[in-house]
Amino acid sequence: MIDLEWRTDASGMILGARVHDGSLTMFKLLQAKGITIEIQRLSGERVIFALSGLGEWSVLELRNGAIVSEAFAWRVPAVPETTWRTGDSGWSALFRNLLPESDARGRAADIVRQRPNSWLFQMGFAYGGNLAAVCDRIALMQLDREPAAPI
Repeated sequence: MIDLEWRTDASGMILGARVHDGSLTMFKLLQAKGITIEIQRLSGERVIFALSGLGEWSVLELRNGAIVSEAFAWRVPAVPETTWRTGDSGWSALFRNLLPESDARGRAADIVRQRPNSWLFQMGFAYGGNLAAVCDRIALMQLDREPAAPI
């Protein structure tokens, strides 16, 4: 296993993971304290996103065969205002179908006040599906390719 360095671009998109068009191979909720997501890249390597210090989280419309479109991370005070307008990004992804926007904005402000050093992580999937989570840490690791099946 190799720890991967990551950073975000100006829009919050995670760079260094190289998971665009990768397949979701595992999603695990760890006793409501963390989330582990495994993505298999088109090249065969597997990448793990480990979210720890979990706060609020949401998974919507996730389907078998999910393909990663993009992954974003913002410190909670820096989540762009524009994410409220898209319906499937940032705060709107976290609170969609849960709260009316005015209540969701209030809850987001509470999170910013209570957890100013936390991250808002969001992963979108092609053909629908979205995962959003507030967490204290995001670790990124690369695993080897899937071992070959015995003949």
